Amino acid sequence: MRAADFEAWITRMGWSGLEAARRLGTSKNSVVRYRREGAPLTVALACAALAAGLGPWKGEPEEDGDG
Repeated sequence: MRAADFEAWITRMGWSGLEAARRLGTSKNSVVRYRREGAPLTVALACAALAAGLGPWKGEPEEDGDG
């Protein structure tokens, strides 16, 4: 995730850097670094999940009986 994309994500979410750090489960210093240098894939995926309104993974989905 490029730095500009990370910055756009924070703006879209309406969060401060501190709130973004809290929601991503990382430090404010990491958010500062992502804003400057871009974010790794794991953070980009977490950003996408948060933007989609998803929360933390809660385990395996229930089987649907097709298998």
